[in-house]
Amino acid sequence: MGVESNQLCLTCHAEMRPGMFRDDAHSEHPLSPIVNAEQKAAVKDMNTRLGPNDQLICLSCHKLHHGKGDRFLLARELKDGQMCMQCHSEKNTMLGSSHDLRQKFPNERTGSA
Repeated sequence: MGVESNQLCLTCHAEMRPGMFRDDAHSEHPLSPIVNAEQKAAVKDMNTRLGPNDQLICLSCHKLHHGKGDRFLLARELKDGQMCMQCHSEKNTMLGSSHDLRQKFPNERTGSA
């Protein structure tokens, strides 16, 4: 199937958690958006890949081989938002604020961890 798109991953994962990969506004996770310059640099820094026309694909954030963590095979650790902040630095002000759910609900799991 190749690794230039989400096809390989979605073959199984779309059935396992369909809400995460819907192609509409109610999706839990964006499917194939075009990345901005900050996100493109983060993908390059993680030594992962983009899809055609600079689209974010599953393998932009996940590594099938040498992935981090037991479950998610991520290219970087999720601890303290390290991976997320690479692409979403505008959200950095939330860390440590009253909106930082790690502070209010430390034992809860979010959709990205």
